[in-house]
Amino acid sequence: MLHDAADAPHPRAGPQGRRDADWLPLAAILLVAVTLRAWRLDAKSLWYDEVVSMRLAEAPGPAAMLDLLGRIDGTRAPLHPLLLHAWMGVFGGGSCSARAFSAALGCGTVILVYVLGRRAWDDATGRWGAWLCALCPPLVAYSQEVRMYALLVFLAVLSWLAFLAFRRRPTRSLAVAYGLSLAAMAYTHPLGLFMIAAHGLVGLVALARGLLPGARWLAAVALAGAVIAPWLPRYLDHGTDYPMPRYSPRFLLGVPIEYIGGPGVTLLAWGALIAAGLLRPRDGRVAFREPEAWAAAVGWFAAPPLLMYAYSWASRPIFGPSRYHLFVAPAYMLLVGAGLAVSPRRARWALAAAMAALTVPALMSTTYASGHKADWRSAAAWIRERRDEKAFVIVDANDERFRREPLETARYYLAPDVPVELAGSEAACRVENSPGPGIVVYHVSCLAPADGDPDAREGVMASFHGLAVTRVGGGGGPGSVRGGPGR
Repeated sequence: MLHDAADAPHPRAGPQGRRDADWLPLAAILLVAVTLRAWRLDAKSLWYDEVVSMRLAEAPGPAAMLDLLGRIDGTRAPLHPLLLHAWMGVFGGGSCSARAFSAALGCGTVILVYVLGRRAWDDATGRWGAWLCALCPPLVAYSQEVRMYALLVFLAVLSWLAFLAFRRRPTRSLAVAYGLSLAAMAYTHPLGLFMIAAHGLVGLVALARGLLPGARWLAAVALAGAVIAPWLPRYLDHGTDYPMPRYSPRFLLGVPIEYIGGPGVTLLAWGALIAAGLLRPRDGRVAFREPEAWAAAVGWFAAPPLLMYAYSWASRPIFGPSRYHLFVAPAYMLLVGAGLAVSPRRARWALAAAMAALTVPALMSTTYASGHKADWRSAAAWIRERRDEKAFVIVDANDERFRREPLETARYYLAPDVPVELAGSEAACRVENSPGPGIVVYHVSCLAPADGDPDAREGVMASFHGLAVTRVGGGGGPGSVRGGPGR
């Protein structure tokens, strides 16, 4: 049960009882965060982007990883695979261990949000912000994926903590820590550059108000720029892996909908809650509550999506799925949490219960849905079990943009001695038309969900989530392995 200091006195007298009571709510929040991120952690197969991360982390060393990075990962960002490689060296390999790294970062984010909210606002804001982050469906979902997004969110919160610490005590060591935290975001994903731009905007405002030492802050930013500069050309010499549309403004306005869930109209309620936390009456007029904290949180939340959206219209489209702007979610949760912290007790708990209820459908329909991704792991295991047959797998995707994704996923899960070819290639056509003696050809065709139930198709030998297996050759008839694209 969450506990708010304004609701009731601490249950035990004395300093030790007060300290215990302060940490009990955070322990409960963290327990929920760990449970949501650990439940069904490795229930799904890896999808293509996760396979890319696994191949990088499983490289024999940093040099080999960096060489492979430029060939298979569209982000070209090295920090996550390097850290994941070190993690797997300590905790073992495999998808469960790799996903546990993201889950640990997700839980760490919840702790950092609490610390940041407590230092920038008050203890109640920290608790409510952490609680909302613990439940946030996309934060949970990307804490269960072998990608860099959980790390990027963690570093975004850490960078604002470093900014706050530096503003309050602008020592040389804190300036260095702040500059390195900015650089770490850029080495995690090129979109981290937009968060650095948000820091720049907030820092300039703070400079204009005399809240930052100009020379030392500029030195910290210059340090970040010097660290990033050698790698920056690798981000600028190529476009996105897949063509993306230029979205209408309503998609920009709807950015925070996925963070709590519910229909678009709920944004009006959460906006009113944020306004209630921002403004407070004082001496017969309305004043801003904790203006520096609010300015930083609003800059953190609004600047990166706005800059990404503007860049998408001015140059290459990069504004897209929620994972691309997920690093602003903690700021939104802190803004909403600050509103909850100053709301009347009954309204506060009613709103918090409504928010929690809205997250459940999103968690069940996406994060924990068993058929959300094609089960290549089980299909590959089924093929491997037929040890008396020589398998040859042909992969055919229904979406031309993602033709290589099921191919590379199949290659990751199948044994190295099982040939896997893309449909239409010379080798695939040769084997499919006249398979050699003892060769069983499994034809893998990715279908959209609208194409119907693969179990109803003729010749199905086995079925899995999003996949049905048939075969041709070795005494069988024409067949295929069919399934959703798993994106």
